Amino acid sequence: MGQIEIHTLGGFQVSRNGEILKGFDSDKIRILLAFFAVEAPQPYRRETLAALLWPDANGTESRANLRWALSNLRKIIGDRGALCPFLLTTRQTIQRNPAANFYSDVAEFLAQSQHSLPNPAQLEQATQLYRGEFLAGLNPKDSLPLDEWLLLKRESLARTLVETLKTLSQHYQQNGEYHKALPHARRFVELEPWQEQGHRQLMRLLEATGQRHAALAQYQQCRNILAQTLGIEPETATTELYRRIQNGSPAPASHQPPPLPNPLTPLIGREREFEQICGYLTQSNCRLLTLTGPGGIGKTRLALEIAHHLQAEFRQGVVFVPLSAVQSPAGLLPALADALNFTSRGQGNPRSQLLEFLRDQEILLVLDNFEHLLAGMDLIAEILGMAPSRLKMLVTSRVSLNLPGEQRFPLLGLALPTQAASSLQSSAVKLFIEIAQRIQPSYDPAPADLDAIIEICRTVEGLPLGILLAAAWSDVLAPAEIAAEIRGSLDLLATAWPGVAEQHRSLRAVLQTSWNFLDAGAQKALSALSIFRDDFTRQAAQAVSETSLSTLQTLARQSLLNWSPTGYFHLHEFLRQFGAEKLARNPDDYQRVSVRHADFYLQALAEWLQAFKGPQQRSALEVLRSAHNNALAAWEWAAQQGAASQLLSLVDGICHYLHLRVRYAEGARLCQTTLNTLEKSAGREDGERLKIHLLAWQGRFDWLLGARETACQALEQAQTHLDQLSQTGEEVALEQGLIWQVRGHQIEGRERPQAQEYYSQSLACFREAKAPWEAAQMLGDLGSVAWNLGNYAAAADYHRQALEARRALGDLRGIAAASMSLGTTLLYQGEFAQAQPLIEEGCHMRQAAGDRLGIADSLRNLGFAHMMLGEFDEAVNLLLEGVEIYQSLGLRYGLEMGMLAAALAHQGDFEQAQAWCQRGLAAAHTTGYRRALGYCLLKNGELALSLGNYTQARHSLDESAEVYAQISQRDEHCRVLIAQAIQHLKTGETTQSEQILKQARPIIQARRAFIPLLYYIPAQALLFEQHGETEAERQWLEALAAYPFVAKSQWFGSLLEPLQPGWVASPEDAKSNAGLWRLVDA
Repeated sequence: MGQIEIHTLGGFQVSRNGEILKGFDSDKIRILLAFFAVEAPQPYRRETLAALLWPDANGTESRANLRWALSNLRKIIGDRGALCPFLLTTRQTIQRNPAANFYSDVAEFLAQSQHSLPNPAQLEQATQLYRGEFLAGLNPKDSLPLDEWLLLKRESLARTLVETLKTLSQHYQQNGEYHKALPHARRFVELEPWQEQGHRQLMRLLEATGQRHAALAQYQQCRNILAQTLGIEPETATTELYRRIQNGSPAPASHQPPPLPNPLTPLIGREREFEQICGYLTQSNCRLLTLTGPGGIGKTRLALEIAHHLQAEFRQGVVFVPLSAVQSPAGLLPALADALNFTSRGQGNPRSQLLEFLRDQEILLVLDNFEHLLAGMDLIAEILGMAPSRLKMLVTSRVSLNLPGEQRFPLLGLALPTQAASSLQSSAVKLFIEIAQRIQPSYDPAPADLDAIIEICRTVEGLPLGILLAAAWSDVLAPAEIAAEIRGSLDLLATAWPGVAEQHRSLRAVLQTSWNFLDAGAQKALSALSIFRDDFTRQAAQAVSETSLSTLQTLARQSLLNWSPTGYFHLHEFLRQFGAEKLARNPDDYQRVSVRHADFYLQALAEWLQAFKGPQQRSALEVLRSAHNNALAAWEWAAQQGAASQLLSLVDGICHYLHLRVRYAEGARLCQTTLNTLEKSAGREDGERLKIHLLAWQGRFDWLLGARETACQALEQAQTHLDQLSQTGEEVALEQGLIWQVRGHQIEGRERPQAQEYYSQSLACFREAKAPWEAAQMLGDLGSVAWNLGNYAAAADYHRQALEARRALGDLRGIAAASMSLGTTLLYQGEFAQAQPLIEEGCHMRQAAGDRLGIADSLRNLGFAHMMLGEFDEAVNLLLEGVEIYQSLGLRYGLEMGMLAAALAHQGDFEQAQAWCQRGLAAAHTTGYRRALGYCLLKNGELALSLGNYTQARHSLDESAEVYAQISQRDEHCRVLIAQAIQHLKTGETTQSEQILKQARPIIQARRAFIPLLYYIPAQALLFEQHGETEAERQWLEALAAYPFVAKSQWFGSLLEPLQPGWVASPEDAKSNAGLWRLVDA
């Protein structure tokens, strides 16, 4: 079947090989074809599709209609009996075949509209593809759901066209290509005539091309449209542009911010600073710009506006990194990783992995509130030093960073009026009135009020936060009263914050005034709330501050507390500091609030960590992530109070959490600081037991950070403490199990048999301690090390036990991991029918959990499963999707690329296979992942064999064998031996080949290693051919006929081409793999 072309923009037309296809019985069938063409190639349940098309029919009738529609559709497009059909159908589902050979103008339009500037050719093509409304002229009768789908799709595509037109016209305008920009700007206005920004751009372009009268006429057209459709006058910006063109004034630079979340407050009076900073950041020689100034000056607000405007300037956009809650320079790396949605993994250094991730990024990082992290400037310098010139940073800080190449930009207060007559033109006064009108929409200051507002703005020296807080009282006090209150408090606070700028002292005056307006209960609540390290829920606020909801509402109304729709309160950093000073003045209050804060979060932490091990783990993880800083603050307080018993119940859970979040440095620091604190209360049993856990976890974290010597020392200290505690007769099984577990993790990559012994001892200890969750972990670890050693039967048994234990616990992540591991093990045993459902179960669970890293792992394993089933196209699609997710997370192991190379080779695309193999080798060398290195070298050697490059094959295979021998990866080492045997056969070294195959055969037999067996039999058949044993050769090849992995493989075909195998299937033998094993066991 030739390619199907489906055109749905501006109408509906389907053709194949240039012939227009007709015979559709209804518009619904046309829309059904369009649905599958434009939606994702995923399975849709038949009842869902039937309800979409025939919502008013009963289930039986609608499903019958669907069968009829599908029959008509498949007949027209020639889908019946096609080798590669457009639709894949089962009794339950229908989906588009991901491998279908078809063209969709919508898909092409969306693909071209996603291309980046400065090359606009693809965007031009996208605008040409959009010939009209999606499925114009089609009318789905009697189906409201289908109408809604059609409407949403039309709006979505039209919006994409509008954004494409805007991008193109802006690009051409910025480059002075005004005539090229004009048609796109006109089309934008035609599509959305109510959007004044389109009219303004068109007016500017007409003016720039010498069509001044047309530009003025465009304004009149805009005015008429707005009056007729919306009943409003043009915006001030539009009218001012009209007047400027009318007067012949020069055109200002246009500004079109991208659609980002809107800030809570307006940006007023920063036009000059905005333009200057944007100008700096778009220059190639400006990599780092630091926006400096005192607190409350508006650094964050201006930086956010710049982030809005410059998003389209960087391929990966702009990332905002809030740092006020980061307590020390060690937290800078995790904060960057969180903002970038980057997750490191494995035993590599997280810092190196983040740097590697940023190496290819064209991005603007906005680091907000950096002043307390100056000791972490080395990370900033390292990022700028290794990243490309298109990675830039905008930093807000009270002090400059003093790094080479830094562009400093001090931010001052808003412009102040010199006299009342010009006050309304003052940025400071504008901001005050804007905030007051948000509280009272009818607010209109009288002349006397303006004088007081001017005084307020001068008193706070134009500080935006001071103006905002003062204006927040405008519904309670007149401006003159606000000014009097602020004026009366200045002298008292003149020396309160020594060594800071005068503007900062004025902010204190405003804060003090706001404080004075609060009643005693609100004051007490505000000072208590300062104990929080980060945002907090209403329940936390009330429990810690012992205040009422009405008091919290009062604080929020006075702009002292912000509430987010996500359910969290936020206290501005300077209000938090101000409140903390108030709280610290009464040590008894500070002690009581600290105790309540610690009690609340430690109790909550215990509940979250318990839920983390069961069915509610996803929600628990999300809540814990939001409460992270407050939970750690509670931990620190408890450690300072010597609450060893309380911490002991939490230590493993919080360390597991930090380990899962890949916060290794934070975990190591928490363990070390807690250990230092506990020295003051040494000797108590709980304290000694807690030390063992902390030292063991420190050994784990330090090892993952590359501090191997320190890690070993910590583990030895843990063992010493355990031995001492054991001598007192105390039970130590749980602690000993933890130590054995960490010892195994430390050496698994290089001493697998010893790691297996450690894991076995750890499992026994956890079972003795009645710790089922930890025991389930160890079963999984034992399964993994047995798998790596090639002991598949043992591995499968361990993983089955782990899966059973995880199911009993309701541990969703654990179930997904155990299902995936068991399925992969069964694959290597040749049990394909049992393996695939388990792998798919793990994949679905990880998708439901939103675990992107787990999804990538699952796609890799699922792709491998399809490859072993001979479904190479599906395997390539899945593996490629997995690789893309890994790369989006900044992870490049190499193994996933090597597996993709293998699938491509079996598919017959040797060129792409070689390219991916080289990428995998580079990644493995960078990360030091030995198994990935061995695998990619093996694939590189196998590819060289198929291409006849036997010298290259020899070198790659020898290197691969050496790597696998070092890490005891016996299964894949056996495959290297087989590939080496084939290489010797191809170069006429038959004796050497025979000797190597004799070496490989007992390994395969002893381990029942099925995948090496599938490689061994073709190699043995080639050897028979060399010896002239044609009957033996025929029997061995016939045994492989039932295995599509070999029979459909272009790679195997290239090696076996001289033998011309007949591939006559033997399904019964394939069910048990008996035929293959009879040959090798004979």
